[in-house]
Amino acid sequence: MIKFDQINNKYGAYSKSGIWNNIIWIDNKPYRERLEALIFNYTGYVFLELKNNSKYRLPGGGIEQGISNEKQLFEECKEEARIIIKNIKNTNITYTSIFESLPSWMAEEELPYYGQFVRIYTSEFEKKYMGNINTKNEDINMSTNGNFYPISYLTKKEHILAANLYLKNK
Repeated sequence: MIKFDQINNKYGAYSKSGIWNNIIWIDNKPYRERLEALIFNYTGYVFLELKNNSKYRLPGGGIEQGISNEKQLFEECKEEARIIIKNIKNTNITYTSIFESLPSWMAEEELPYYGQFVRIYTSEFEKKYMGNINTKNEDINMSTNGNFYPISYLTKKEHILAANLYLKNK
């Protein structure tokens, strides 16, 4: 397991699989920094993978060193949702989520996070991605179960705020 004193300058750590993960410290606790994309289509609907109990998931992922947030989100949307996005904009809206239990992917990587610090971006659907994706990066659930829904499906206040900001500036 990676110990806190092994975290690179308190800004991140490499996972066992060699992927860099940014760490944000809040109240002396480490949070994994994550990006999320609200992807809007031409009708103003947003791309979501619906889960049970009115929960949903947006495309996104951790921040890697040496890659801009916009490029990272472009790649994550291609890999997870099989969507090419354009007009990627930082909303400057963030939120934190605390892990109730350690997610299985984190237990496998043995990274010491308390939760996630999420930065929300908006973007627009350009087209479906039909190319090949490295299977270790593919998210079959999101690409199979995801679809465009009215923004009324959004329940997290920060997502609603970001969606309304996007629609106001459209």
